[in-house]
Amino acid sequence: MIEKISRSVYVECDAPGCCSHSFVETGEGIVMIDTPVVPSAAAAWQREIERHGTFRYIINMEPHIDHFGGSSFFPGVVVARDETRERIAAAPVEEMVQMLAAGAPGSLPLPDTFRFRLPEITFSENLTLHAGDHTFEIIEMPGHTACQTVVYFPEERVLFAADTIANRKVPSLHEALPFEWLDSLRKLQKLDCELIVPGHGAVGDGRLIPDMATALEAAMDSVKGAIDNGLSLQEAKDRITVFEDYGDFLPGKEFRRWLNRMNVGRLYQLLKERM
Repeated sequence: MIEKISRSVYVECDAPGCCSHSFVETGEGIVMIDTPVVPSAAAAWQREIERHGTFRYIINMEPHIDHFGGSSFFPGVVVARDETRERIAAAPVEEMVQMLAAGAPGSLPLPDTFRFRLPEITFSENLTLHAGDHTFEIIEMPGHTACQTVVYFPEERVLFAADTIANRKVPSLHEALPFEWLDSLRKLQKLDCELIVPGHGAVGDGRLIPDMATALEAAMDSVKGAIDNGLSLQEAKDRITVFEDYGDFLPGKEFRRWLNRMNVGRLYQLLKERM
């Protein structure tokens, strides 16, 4: 369901199979931030956006398919980090097919001509994008991925956080950099934010930032405790359930177990390297 959260910002959170995605009305067209990956959801969003203006830009905040995969369904110029473009170029379409098969099987098959869209504008660290009287500060915030970004919209004090913040949703840590992530969250607390659009979960306020840091620190403490007590990687995966105790999961016992074990394994590897 599309929700208007401020004067110019429209958001949909928790659409099946999709990350949170948004669009902003400006005096020079629509700026879209991340995209719905399910084709039927993308078509509905395109119809809705066309009621508000013409497409101008799409900002891809991170290199995961649930964020960039839907860009192929929309017009406009795509903007992303250099590394994100490289990741999109290397991503196999089969990964999107597998994602849709798990979350939206009725949307398959994709057309034979389907290809991921490569960003036309890229940058190395930060970029400020201007559209009409609106400013979009695309800021490097490594953590969830090495090339993670957020988008800050100062005119309406809205932060689009992508998976740097998950509101009561367990994030995937398969390529996370947890120490850099905590540092990024500290930097985000310096921004003047009234509303935060997380990568997954409901829109919230500035309290989402310390809440995310607390959840991440608790997970790291649990894994560090397991290492200090001499648990092996497999024992830690078997015994630690911190991610099963935090927030919501996608349905399915096996998925919950798999995600918990993957996240614990990633933290175990990185924390062990620091000892």
